Parts: sequence; structure tokens; C-alpha cells
Amino acid sequence: MSTEMPPHQQSQLGDGEQGWDRPLGLLLREARQKKDLSTADVGRRLHVTSAIVEAIERNDFERLGASVYARGYLNSYARLVGVPTAHVDRALSSVDQQAPPLKSASHTPHWQYLYDRYAKRVMYIALTGVIVFPIVLMGLRDRLPIEPPRLLSLDGYGSDDAGSVSDADDSKAPVTASMAPFYREAEPISAPPSVTPDDVNRPADSTEKATSLAIPAIQASQEASPVSAAAGSPASAAATGQLTLVFNGTSWVEVLSRNGRRLAYGLIAAGEVRSFDSAEVGRIAIGDADAVSVSLDGRTLNLKDFRHAKVVRFALSSAGEPIAPGG
Repeated sequence: MSTEMPPHQQSQLGDGEQGWDRPLGLLLREARQKKDLSTADVGRRLHVTSAIVEAIERNDFERLGASVYARGYLNSYARLVGVPTAHVDRALSSVDQQAPPLKSASHTPHWQYLYDRYAKRVMYIALTGVIVFPIVLMGLRDRLPIEPPRLLSLDGYGSDDAGSVSDADDSKAPVTASMAPFYREAEPISAPPSVTPDDVNRPADSTEKATSLAIPAIQASQEASPVSAAAGSPASAAATGQLTLVFNGTSWVEVLSRNGRRLAYGLIAAGEVRSFDSAEVGRIAIGDADAVSVSLDGRTLNLKDFRHAKVVRFALSSAGEPIAPGG
């Protein structure tokens, strides 16, 4: 009488016969022994050491290294001894090859993390700004609006008009003192009345009375004399023994006396007239000869022989004639 085994027992028996419930290392060792191979023979054919073969048969797969190397060793060993490679897949699937996560051994503060991350960037930006900003400023310097300086006469200082300039106006634009068109020519002061021998012999009260009468006369003569030669007209300036310069345009001029004293110097605007005593004038230099007319006692002087380009340099002889400087 025969008895049949349940289906689940039949499947378990088949698995046992095929070795699915046995370790892979044990299957490989039994297959090697059936082929009468030693561990040295297997290692020589697989080009591995005997220690690797023994580790495989002990199921010490961690000694084989990474999973890719372990799979290669096991497949080669299984094909050599005739074990199906499906056993290799089953064995490797049961081994957790996932590496443990790395953990930091030290704690870094959050502020230090931010500093290490952004400090270099901020430093690079600052250095770039320090280098680029002056270059851009120099390139735009000519395009920036600049208020022109105001010209003030030096003659106005010390007077009441000069003190009326407000501080607000001074703060708007720089002040440049210019001596170009502003100068005063020395004028002779009228001599006091002569004293006669009779005045000397007068009593003291008479002398004091005469002195008191002479002072108003001196003051009146000073007030009657012109302050500058520019106040007079060209017709009145062309008197006897007078050297007259009529400026039809702006020009630079320098007038020196015979002893080297400077009588006039600077840039004089168009429309101005300057007169000098011909006996006192030594040398004259004019920057723009086309803009200035020179006359002596009403007679226009021919200065072509003393002209170089637009500049004229000449001197006056004792007779009042123009000569070369130093001649």
C-alpha cells in the first residue's frame, strides 16, 4: 500500500534536493569535492588566492570586497564546479551590502558655516569695488558739471563793497583772485603852494593860518586829478608826451619804466585805453598786435619791424621813437 505525500511536503523535498535551502558556500564545497579539486586548484584556475576560496566556502562574503567583486568571484566559482548561478543571486540578495551612513564627528556652528561660505564672496566683491570705482570715477570726471570760478578784483578788498558779499554766495563757487585787468596807474600829486620868504618871517599864528589854507588846496588838487587813465577819453589821452594804447580786442600787455619798474601788466579787455608818459616808458610788450593800436602824441606808430607773429616788443628812445629792445 503506497502513501502519497502532501504537495507542500513534495515542494520542500524538491528544494532540499536542489540545495535551495542550503548555504551557497556549502554547495560550492561539495561540488568541488565531487570534482576532486583542492582550494589551491580552484584558486589557480580563478586567479585568486586560496584564502579567497576558503572565505567563499565559509560564506564570508564581506571579505570579497564590494558587491561587484563578490558577484564576479561567486559566479566564476559556481561555473567552475557546475553549480547554477541562480544560487549566487539568492545568496547575494540576502546580504545587505548597503554602507552605513557617514556621521560627522564634530559639530560646526551655523554662524561659522555661513561665514565660511560667504566670507570669500564678500571679500572678492569689496576688492572689485575698490579697484573699479576709482577707474569709473576718473572716466566720468570730465563729464561732471563744474561751476566756473568767479573773478573778484583785488582792488575791492578793504572797501565797504567787498564786505557786502554774502557767505552763501561764497559757498556756491570757488573764488579766484585775478590781477589781469585790474590795476591802478600812479598819478602825480599836485605840489603844495610854494612858501615865500615873507611867509617864513610871519608870526606863528600867520603860519598856522597859511598851513590850514594850504591843506584844503592840496585836497582839492588831489580830488581834481583823475584816478586812472581809463576815465579819460582817447582824445584827451593823446596829449603831448603821451604814449597811448587803445585796445580793440582783448590782449596781454606789459609796460616797464626805464628803471625796470612795472607800470602795467596783465590781460586787458577790449574797449580799454591806457596812457603813459613817454619820458617814463622804457619797454613795451604786446601779446596781440592786431588788437592794440599804439600812438605817440596822437601819431600812430609803425611797429612792423618789431613784430614777431602777433607779439610786439619794442622800447622808446630818449627822443620818443620806437627802437628794438636793448638797442
